[in-house]
Amino acid sequence: MNFKRVLTVIKGVGKILDYNHPTEIKKALSSPIGFTLLIKGQAGTGKTTLALALLINTINAIYLTSRLSPSSLIKQFPWLKDHNCDDALIDASNFGFIDETIIAKFKKKIVFHNAPEFLLKIVEITEKMEHGTIIIDSWDAIIEKDLKEPKEILQKVEPFLMELVRQKNYNLVLVTEDKTHDYLDYLADGVVILEDRRVGMHRVRTIEMKKIRGVKCSQPEYVFSLNNGRFQYFPRFNLIYPSIMIKPPPIPDPNIEFVSTGIEDFDNLLGGGFKKGSWNFFEISHNIGQNYFAILQPFLINHLNLNRGVICILPEGLSFKGFLNYLDGFTNKEEIKKQIINFTIQEEKIEGVEEIVLDDDIDKTFSNLRNMQAKLEKTFPGPVLTFIGTDNLAHLYDLNELKKNLSKEVALRKTEKNVTITLASEKQNQIVRTLGHMVTNHWKLETYDKCLIFYGIQPETELHAVTYDATEGYISTNLTEIV
Repeated sequence: MNFKRVLTVIKGVGKILDYNHPTEIKKALSSPIGFTLLIKGQAGTGKTTLALALLINTINAIYLTSRLSPSSLIKQFPWLKDHNCDDALIDASNFGFIDETIIAKFKKKIVFHNAPEFLLKIVEITEKMEHGTIIIDSWDAIIEKDLKEPKEILQKVEPFLMELVRQKNYNLVLVTEDKTHDYLDYLADGVVILEDRRVGMHRVRTIEMKKIRGVKCSQPEYVFSLNNGRFQYFPRFNLIYPSIMIKPPPIPDPNIEFVSTGIEDFDNLLGGGFKKGSWNFFEISHNIGQNYFAILQPFLINHLNLNRGVICILPEGLSFKGFLNYLDGFTNKEEIKKQIINFTIQEEKIEGVEEIVLDDDIDKTFSNLRNMQAKLEKTFPGPVLTFIGTDNLAHLYDLNELKKNLSKEVALRKTEKNVTITLASEKQNQIVRTLGHMVTNHWKLETYDKCLIFYGIQPETELHAVTYDATEGYISTNLTEIV
C-alpha cells in the first residue's frame, strides 16, 4: 500500500498578543533580510509551545506540523481558539493513514513523497507571501521519517531550504530534539536550547541563547514557564516605579480568619492570605537587594490603606525615611504616619511619627513591642502588623538571647489575631534555623538567571517567578509557577 505523506499547514494570525519570548528572538525575527532559527531541546521542554507563541506573534507566519494534527494541537493548546486560528487549522490527522475523502476536505495541506517534492511545496506555499515566517515542527520527523532519502541527498536539503528563505527574505524556524552540534547549527543564524532541570527538589525551565547572529544578547539564558500551556520568559527583575503613582484599590480580607497579602496570586497560594496569629518568615538571598519589596510592599500598602496599625523594626540598610518613600504616592503619607510606630537604633526625628529607640535590654524591647501593639489595637480597627528585620536586632543583641526571645514571641503571637512578618538574610544561619521550624510560613526569595524567584519552604511549593505590572499607577505583583 502506498501511503501519501500529508503535512498540515497552520496560518499565523499576525497579531501581537500577550505571549512573550526573549527580546533577542523578537529582534532576530524582525530582521528585514530574514533569519533562520533552530529551537532545540528534549521532549517535554516546551519547544512546540514556544513555536506556537512565535506563530501568533508573527505577521505572515505559517506553521507546518508534522507531529500533531491541528485538532490535537487545539486540544493540547486550547488558547489557540481565542486567536482566530480556527479557519487556518485543519481537522484531520497528519499521518498518511487517512482516507482520500478526508484529505479532500483539507483547507491547506501539502503532500509529498521525497525531498524534491517537499522543497517544491515550500516554494508553492510561500510564493505569494511577503516577508513571512515558516515554522516547521518538527524537523526531525521530516528528515527521519518522511524524507527517506540517502544521507547525501538529505545533507543538501537543509542548505537549499535555508538559501531559499534567505533569497525571499523569509524567516525559517526549525524545531528539533537533536541537541548535538551539527552542520545545521552551523548553517542557522540562531540556535536556542530549551532545558527542563531540577535544582534541588524544584523544576527550573531555561532557554539558552546559544547563538543569535547579528543580535546583541542581554543575557545568555532566561528562566521560562509553561504555566497554563503558554510560553512566558522572565527577563532580569528590576523594580521600577510608575512616574505617576496612585493609591491602589484596597483588597479586603477574604474572611475573618485571613488577612489579604495584597497580591492575588499570593493569597491563592496561601489559601486565602496570611492567617491571623501567623508568623511569616521571609528568607532573603544575598543578591536580592531591596527587590523583596515587590512581595512585601503590596501587603504594607493594602494594610495601611485599610486603616490598620503597623509596628516596624526595619532591616539593615533601610531608613524610616526611605521606608516612607516606598509607600509615598500609594498611600496618604500624612495619615499613615499616625498608623506606624517605628522602633529604631537611632531616632530620625520625622515629624508626625512615633519613634521608640531600641532598649539595651532585649527583654524590655520585646515588652515595649507588645505594649505598642496593644496601643495600636485600641486605636485602629483590624489586625496589627509587626514587621521585623532581624539583622538590626542581631547587631544590637546577643544572638542566643535574640533567638530565645524570637522563639517566645512566635509562640505568644499564635494565640492573637495579628500578623507578624520577619526578614532574615540567608547568611543569618542560626536565625534561619531557629525560626524555620517554628514559624507558620517560611518563604524564600532568590534569583536564578537574573529572574526573581519566590517559593515556600513551609508550606513547600514549586518555584514562582515574580513579575509586576505598574501600568495602572501602582505596583501589582504577580507570581507565575514554573511548570
